[in-house]
Amino acid sequence: NKITMMANHNNKSNNNNNNNNKTNNAVSSVLKGFDNYSEEKQQTNQLDEIIRRTKTYQFTPKHQYSMKNNPLCGICFPQWLSILRQRYREIEWFKYWPRILFLTFMSIINSLLAFIEWILYGDIVNSTTTPLHPSPVFILGHPRTGTTLLHSLLALDDDRWAICSTFCAAFPSSFLWLERYKCWFTGVMDDTRPMDNVKLDFDLPQEDEIATNVLSGGMCSPYMPLFFMRQEPEYRAFYSFENENGDNDDDSDNNNNETMKNKNRWIQAFLFLCHKLTLRAATTSASSNNTTSQPKTKKRLLLKSPVHTARMKLLLQLFPKAQFIY
Repeated sequence: NKITMMANHNNKSNNNNNNNNKTNNAVSSVLKGFDNYSEEKQQTNQLDEIIRRTKTYQFTPKHQYSMKNNPLCGICFPQWLSILRQRYREIEWFKYWPRILFLTFMSIINSLLAFIEWILYGDIVNSTTTPLHPSPVFILGHPRTGTTLLHSLLALDDDRWAICSTFCAAFPSSFLWLERYKCWFTGVMDDTRPMDNVKLDFDLPQEDEIATNVLSGGMCSPYMPLFFMRQEPEYRAFYSFENENGDNDDDSDNNNNETMKNKNRWIQAFLFLCHKLTLRAATTSASSNNTTSQPKTKKRLLLKSPVHTARMKLLLQLFPKAQFIY
């Protein structure tokens, strides 16, 4: 009996050991899978780091002769010359010489048009004669999340909002007087957007950052990587204009002089655009009401650019009563 009991005990022990071995093998196989995933993840991260450091991006050149839908078509000659001077090493002159010639020609024309506007409206576009509504509305959100649809729907209320139209974004230096002749420039834009077939029209609302980028000479906007994709990391600081501590206060000791210079350049261009859009809305209202006097109530600015999502602090410094739709 003792021998039989010992044999049964040994069999149970062997069965338990076998079960434990099977369990250990199964766990090991699962953990091995996680280890493989971790190794693959680590290799991928290392590869991404190498690409980030070397900036060896591969792009296939195409549409070199296309002149339409260019966000810089409204830039003036001094700003365009500054871009060429600062980025001449990164420009692929032989591949994109048609675009360079086109933008050079347009920049000369835009300078003449801007000079005419300065004669007509130079004394009006300032903070004294064209005060801004204290509570602008900013539509925030990542690209491809429906911000364009919301912007278009809200902008249908002409009596409430002052918007940045596509023509204003395309020709920010001269739209106050040139917009009445917008039919002359239909050739610079397609009927639909190239990436999603959404309708394009000079009267539809557009992202104000396009205009700010043009007015600032492409010096301080994260939209410039549309043209200099390999240099995209250099423009990341212009999303929020914050220093390493997440602070954008002018009195901070950690602010970089160059960053602060670019921040002030962006603020100057942005506020200049806001004053022009407010004046445009007031002029449009006066024309529709057949009166030369400006309306007593200023229209609220309705602005939408995905990059504003990163700069709420700065926008609240400029407009403490601003409201946001996310």
